[in-house]
Amino acid sequence: MRANPIPLQNLSALCTILITAVQRVNQSLCHSLICFLQFQGAFCCLVLACGWIWAGCMRLKEVRRLQAQKLQSMSHKLAARHGASASIAIATGALKQASQAHDTKACLPGLTVVLPIQGLKAHSLLNWQSQLGMHYAGPLEYLFVTQSASDPALPVLSELISSDYEAARTQIIISGPYSFCSQKIHNLQRGILKASKASKYVLCLDDDVQLHPGFLEMAVGHMQADSAAFMLTGYPFDIADPGAGVLTYAALAYHLPLLIAFSVSHSTSFVWGGCMLFPLESMVHDSFGIMQAWREGGYSDDLIVAAKCAQHELKILCPSGAIFPQRLEARYSWEQYWNYLRRQLYVMDTYASCSNKRFNLALMLIHCYLSWAVVFPITSVVLRLSLWVAELLLLPSQEIWDGPGTSWDWLRIFGAQGCYVGMLSGILFWIAITTAVLALYWMTGVVLLLFRELFSLDESNSGGDSFNWVKLWLGFYLGNTVLPCCMLYTYLSPWVEWGGIWYYKRKGRVQRLLPHSL
Repeated sequence: MRANPIPLQNLSALCTILITAVQRVNQSLCHSLICFLQFQGAFCCLVLACGWIWAGCMRLKEVRRLQAQKLQSMSHKLAARHGASASIAIATGALKQASQAHDTKACLPGLTVVLPIQGLKAHSLLNWQSQLGMHYAGPLEYLFVTQSASDPALPVLSELISSDYEAARTQIIISGPYSFCSQKIHNLQRGILKASKASKYVLCLDDDVQLHPGFLEMAVGHMQADSAAFMLTGYPFDIADPGAGVLTYAALAYHLPLLIAFSVSHSTSFVWGGCMLFPLESMVHDSFGIMQAWREGGYSDDLIVAAKCAQHELKILCPSGAIFPQRLEARYSWEQYWNYLRRQLYVMDTYASCSNKRFNLALMLIHCYLSWAVVFPITSVVLRLSLWVAELLLLPSQEIWDGPGTSWDWLRIFGAQGCYVGMLSGILFWIAITTAVLALYWMTGVVLLLFRELFSLDESNSGGDSFNWVKLWLGFYLGNTVLPCCMLYTYLSPWVEWGGIWYYKRKGRVQRLLPHSL
């Protein structure tokens, strides 16, 4: 039995209803509030673009410095290989300078590297190899600190140390559980207090980043050269595994705006807890109250350190070479991503003083506002484009039923009639966000080039071929859409799970929850 065809009059009425609805929604996007949000979003995107360009320029200077250094080294070797008299003189001078530099490096002060570990992750072995394989022309020791002897990371780490690295300069410390601060902070404190008295500096590292071979000498060299510096920090650059999903890219995108603060100058006011180089004596004697603030309900090691540095006007170095690949697993479930985002935001409601509380609250509000300041205009512009497509698809039916001429009123079709400010704001926003995309693309290329120089990698091994830019921007949009909701939930919820341990916050400090209290 054949279905009866839809009467032409009904089809015409349906098309008219759809066209009217599309045009009304299109006109509603011309509201002054929408225009304001688009102008504001364009400003935010341009600021973001300028930040990424500035960050890229600073990293590019480091690339050129390393390239010039390698070129000079190669020219000295070539000059020494050839027997020309002038070249011999140059080579002799170069060898003398190299000898003096070697003597300086040989006098580098003692250094203790403290690495809190917990569990075995996908890239743990690769990261440990890079950390244990760093060059340092001075006394060096590694202290791996874990909560329990049953940690699954210990057999793999012990085998790596015994087979490939000097067992004498490494030590594994069992810290045990602690109830009045985060387990990571407890592990850091145990490692710092166990550091060799011969060490002048202590470097606190996360075990989920990869370090280049010359990082230790570079970091200590910067500290030695600047007597006014209290500490040195760096920042990770996330690289997603091939085939990573949108949620992985959402986690990756979270760090991209924050990278700017660690890139625009040789010194900074911010600290990243994955890389903190301190004078050991200042930490052992707790000269600035960092250890006490950590011990008394501390959750975020880096925010506490940054607050203490601001309080005592301490200088924080952040050289351009202190950037580290942090490889993310290809698959993130929604639960994993939500927990990751909650842990990142949970720190904003922990504090060690009233001024620290106010500063963190201000950061929290600004972060939320800026997230939606970009999300709302993106949504409105994409919606307008979708409406244009819908109206173009309805054009043939409109032309057939309403007669020729009425369909080609382009100002009406594209919602521009009486909406010139709205069209201008939308165009400016698209220009701004395109500029931000290009700026991020360029900065990413510079960072990957820096990695190739620091790690002596070829282009295929730098990780750039695994970037999916469509997923990255979808992740950027998704992450910023969810972030204010997650921030509100995290602010109202007093507990969070980190590394299988539940923590409860009260008045800015955390306490570990035992299983029976959950």
